[in-house]
Amino acid sequence: MTTYIYKIKRLSDGLYSSGGQYPFFNKNGKAWTNIGFLKNYLNLFKNYGRMVYKDCVLIKIEISEGKSQSMTDFIEESWPNKTEHSI
Repeated sequence: MTTYIYKIKRLSDGLYSSGGQYPFFNKNGKAWTNIGFLKNYLNLFKNYGRMVYKDCVLIKIEISEGKSQSMTDFIEESWPNKTEHSI
């Protein structure tokens, strides 16, 4: 199964929407994890007659599962000087 996240990117400067009622744009922006959530969000603007995304495109990012690693190994690699760890 393929998983996607969605972002709104402004073409004029390459920044991403923060989402919200009064969106601003920054280098990270908001990522919607479901196309339905994004559509619901955009319907808010449609219902109030506001078009804040005229100069924007929808970015669809495919997420693929990479190599897995046990949490114990990850913690030991991240903090090698510790002798005991608890998660």
